[in-house]
Amino acid sequence: MVSDTQQLPLSIQPVISYPREAQVGKTYLMTIDLQPSGDSEWLYEDEEYPIYCMLETSPLFSSKPVGEPAVVLHRFGGSYGAAQFLLTATQEEMEGEIKVTLVNGWGFPLKVLCLNDIKITTIVTRKNIVDYIGVKQKEKVKKITQSDKEELQNHSRKTYIEKWINNLENEIASYEAALQGYTREAFPRDWAMIQNNLGHAYLYRIQGEKADNLETAIAYFQASLQVFTIEGFPRDWARTQNNLANAYMNRIRGDRAENLEVAIASYQAALEVYTREAFLRDRAMIQNNLGHAYLYRLRGEKADNLERMIAHFQAALEVYTRAAFPNQWAVIQNNLGTAYGDRIQGERADNLERAIASYQAALEVYTRAAFPRNWAMTQNNLGNAYSDRIRGDRTDNLERAIASYQAALQVLTIEEFPRDWAMTQNNLGNAYTDRIQGDRTDNLERAIAYYQTALQVYTREAFPREWAGIQNNLGNVYSDRTEGEKAENIESAIASYQAALEVYTRKAFPIDWAMTQNNLGNAYLDRIRGERAKNIELAIASFQAALQVLTIEEFSRDWAMAKNNFRNAYTDGIQGDITDNLERAITYYKTSLNNLGRVYDFLGEYQKAIDYYQQSLAIARKISDRIGSGNSLGNLGNVYASMGEYKKAIDYLQQSLTIALEIGDRYREGNSLDNLGNVYVSMEEYQKAIDYYQQSLTIALEIGAHSGIAHALNKLGNVYNSQGEYQRAIEYHQQSLTIAKEIDDRSGIASSLMGLGNAYDSLGEYQRAKEYHQHSLAIREEIGIPIPSTTQIIQNR
Repeated sequence: MVSDTQQLPLSIQPVISYPREAQVGKTYLMTIDLQPSGDSEWLYEDEEYPIYCMLETSPLFSSKPVGEPAVVLHRFGGSYGAAQFLLTATQEEMEGEIKVTLVNGWGFPLKVLCLNDIKITTIVTRKNIVDYIGVKQKEKVKKITQSDKEELQNHSRKTYIEKWINNLENEIASYEAALQGYTREAFPRDWAMIQNNLGHAYLYRIQGEKADNLETAIAYFQASLQVFTIEGFPRDWARTQNNLANAYMNRIRGDRAENLEVAIASYQAALEVYTREAFLRDRAMIQNNLGHAYLYRLRGEKADNLERMIAHFQAALEVYTRAAFPNQWAVIQNNLGTAYGDRIQGERADNLERAIASYQAALEVYTRAAFPRNWAMTQNNLGNAYSDRIRGDRTDNLERAIASYQAALQVLTIEEFPRDWAMTQNNLGNAYTDRIQGDRTDNLERAIAYYQTALQVYTREAFPREWAGIQNNLGNVYSDRTEGEKAENIESAIASYQAALEVYTRKAFPIDWAMTQNNLGNAYLDRIRGERAKNIELAIASFQAALQVLTIEEFSRDWAMAKNNFRNAYTDGIQGDITDNLERAITYYKTSLNNLGRVYDFLGEYQKAIDYYQQSLAIARKISDRIGSGNSLGNLGNVYASMGEYKKAIDYLQQSLTIALEIGDRYREGNSLDNLGNVYVSMEEYQKAIDYYQQSLTIALEIGAHSGIAHALNKLGNVYNSQGEYQRAIEYHQQSLTIAKEIDDRSGIASSLMGLGNAYDSLGEYQRAKEYHQHSLAIREEIGIPIPSTTQIIQNR
C-alpha cells in the first residue's frame, strides 16, 4: 500500500482545466480529473477509490462544488468523471494562485498542487481556459509541511460532515440556477437530468425538515420520469426508478406500508432494464436494494418476505463477490445474518447457525481499524445471534454474546453513537439476566446496572417504547434479585412493571401490554407486603387481563385461524408486524397459562394447576419452544410431587432434565436435578436424593453459581439430618451459611440457620437450636419470607 503522503496513489496524473486569466465578477468552470499514465497495479481491496479535492481559491475566486468534490478511481483504469467547481472571480484586479489538495476519505493528504500566475483583470486579453496536465517544471508543486500534514490529519468526521452539508446546499443552488437556462422544451434530456440530480441532492439533504426534503426529492424524480421514459432513455429511466424507490424507502409522510410497496415496485421496474447480461453491477445493486425493502415490508406474509429478502441478497452476491466488491459483500453478509436470525421457514437452530456464519463472514472485511462502526454493529448483531442460539452449550453461547456486546461498546460510545450505545447496554442487561456462568447475584446486579445505564439515553420523552421495554426488563431482574430485601425488590419490580404499562397500553402495544401484565401478575403472586389474599387477587386479574389479547377460544382453533383473527385486529391500527406479533402473543399466552397454573399450585388447587400447565406445555411444543416446554414439564413434576404422585413427578422432571441437557442449559439442568432430589426426599429414598443434590452441586461449582452452591449444600445438610447423620448435616449447613454470608444472600442465610437449628434440635441441644431458629426467624421477618411450620413448633417448646 502507498504510505508516502506526497505521492499520488497508482501511476496517475491530474488533469485540471481552469482559468489562467479571468474577468472580474465572471464565473468559470474548473474541472479536476485523474488519469492513469502507463501500466499501474491496483493497490486497494475496494473496486473504487475516492480522492477528494480541496480548493483554496481565496482571494482570487469564491468556489462552489458542482456535485461531490471528488474523483472516484476504479480498478479497470480511469475515473467515473471529473470533479467540477464553479469559480467566481473577485471584483478587484489581482494576481495569485489556486492550491489544490488531493486527500483520501479520512482527510489524509496525497498531494498538494499550486496553480500560480493566475490573473484577475478587467479586460481578458489571453486564452481564457487552460489545461493543466501532470506536473510541469515551470509550475511549482508545494511539498506538504508538518503543519499542513497535522492540520489535514486532524480533520474530524464532524468537519467532513459540515463540508458535506455545505456541498449539498451549493449543489442544490447550482442545479436550481441551471434550470433557468435548461428548460424542458429546449433541452428535455438536460432538464430531466437536472431534475434527477436535484432529487438526489434533496434525498440526502441534511438541512431543513427531513420529511419536506424527501417529498421534494420524490417530486423531482417524478418530474424526471416525464422525459426519461423506458422507450426513449431506458438506462436513465431505470436509474431514476431506483432513486425514486430509495426516496420511498425513507419517506416519512404517507402510509409506511404503501411507501414500501411503491419502493418495491420501482426497484422491480428498474430490473426490466438492468438485465444480468447488459448491466451486471447495476442489477446487483437493485437486488441488494430489494432485499432491504423486503426486510422492512409490512404487507404480505412475514415468512414469504424473509424468503424473498434472502433470495435477493443471494442474487446480489453472485456479482458482489468478496474478491471484487468486499464492502458490498460484507454489507450483504450482515443483512443475511439479520434475515436468517428472523427467518420463520426451516429449522430455527439451522437458521441461527447461518446467521452466525454470515455475521462472522462480514467481520472478515469489517475490521475495527478499517470500518469501526460497521464492525461494532456486526458485533452487536452477532451477540444477539449467540444469545438466541439453540445449538452448542448455552453457557458458552451467552459468554460469546457478552464478549461481542462488550467489543461493540469499544466503538459505540455515548458521545458518538448514543442510540446504538444504549441499545448495546440493554442487550448486555439481557445477557447478564440470562447468564449461567458466574455468581447469579452478581450477574443480576450487573444486569440492573446495564439497564439503568441505557436509560441515560432511552428516556421516556425521547424513546418511549425503548424506555418501557427497559422498565419491563428491570421488573424481571428485581423479581429474581437476591441482593437486598426480597420484599423491597418485589415492590421495585411492581413499580417498574406499572411504569412500563404507562407506555404499553392495550390499544397501542397489545402484545407488550399482555407480556407486562403477565410479569406484573408474577410479581403480585410473589409479593410479601400487603394482604396475601389481595395480592393473589391482583395476580389473577393481571393474568386474566393478559389473556384478553388472544382468548382461549381463539387458540383452540388451528394456527391459520388464529393468524387470520389477529390479522383482522391489526387492520384496526395495532402497531407491528402481523406474524411477528402473533408469535409473540402465543408465547405470552402460553406464559399466562403457566402463571395461572402457579396461582392454583400455590392455593393447593392442584388439578386446576395441572390443567393450565398442560395447556402451556401443548403450546410450547407447538411453537417448538424448548425452554418453555422444559419449564412446563418441571412445573408439572413439582405439582405431582405435591400431590404425592411421585412416579408421575419423576417422569415429568426427567423430561425437563433431558431438554436442559439437549440445549446445554446448565442452570436449568441443575434446577431439574434439585427438583428430582426433592421428590426422592419426599419418598424417603435419601441416597438417591443425595446423588441428585450432589450432581446439582457439581454443576453450580462448575458454572460458579455461588447461590446455587449454598442452596445445594443446605439441601444435602437436610438429607443427612433426616438420615440421622447430624454432625455431617451441621458441616454442610455451616458451609452453606459461610457462602450465603459471603454473597450477602439473606434468604440463603435464613435457610442455613434453620437447617443448623433443625440439626441441633435432633441432637437434643434445644437451647442452641432455639438460638439458630430465632436468628433465622428474625431474618425471615425482616425480609418478609413466610415462617415454616417446623420453626414455629420448635419456638413453642
